[in-house]
Amino acid sequence: MARYVDLRLHPDDFRTIPELTDRPQLKELVLALNDKRGPFMTHGVAFGLAPPYEPGGQILLSSESSSATHWCTSYVTFSFWQMSLNTAEEYMALYERFTGDARGTEICFIIQPAYFLTLFE
Repeated sequence: MARYVDLRLHPDDFRTIPELTDRPQLKELVLALNDKRGPFMTHGVAFGLAPPYEPGGQILLSSESSSATHWCTSYVTFSFWQMSLNTAEEYMALYERFTGDARGTEICFIIQPAYFLTLFE
């Protein structure tokens, strides 16, 4: 069973996350998102050689991606470190900023509700 690794507090623990082994670009993204000086934190990461899949939903892909014969799919679940910034408006602003600069990849944002508990809940 996988355990949560707080990479903001323990950045060297990335070595314990199997999905980051031998995937330097994915590791770089995850570490950048967890930079103590940055606004984000990650909650999960995955890598697969299959099309992206969203249980109970559909991920909209371009016609080029939809007709691909080979796949390399990954995801990183993240949120803002400052809880008050976790709003649909903030995520839509991120989407607008980054989807136009995908550089030969297809970036899909799936915005879902997230629930956070303190140590006392």
